[in-house]
Amino acid sequence: MGNYASATTVSITDTCSGTTICFGWKHTYNSSTQYSGPIAVNSAVTLKAIAAGTADLASTVSEADYSVTATPTISLSSGKYSADHTVTLSDSTAGAAIYQREPIPLP
Repeated sequence: MGNYASATTVSITDTCSGTTICFGWKHTYNSSTQYSGPIAVNSAVTLKAIAAGTADLASTVSEADYSVTATPTISLSSGKYSADHTVTLSDSTAGAAIYQREPIPLP
């Protein structure tokens, strides 16, 4: 649970032996998936999970919010320039979208 600077993985555990853990996302929880290993998180999501055992016994639903805040890199150093330069915006976070506001105000 929390905010991450880049994509991360989430592991789900249960203290009772012999349970099956199922998980889903906030709006698709009714079509949950059986947990089999770490889950990739690369955007803002709410993860829900439940553990089920024998005799139709199940835990309460656990819920956790995750977000990934990308930090773009600008290819040109700050400063004053006397000619036009090409500027590249990039980010190492998988799936990150970068938006540029037009026009960029100048000081």
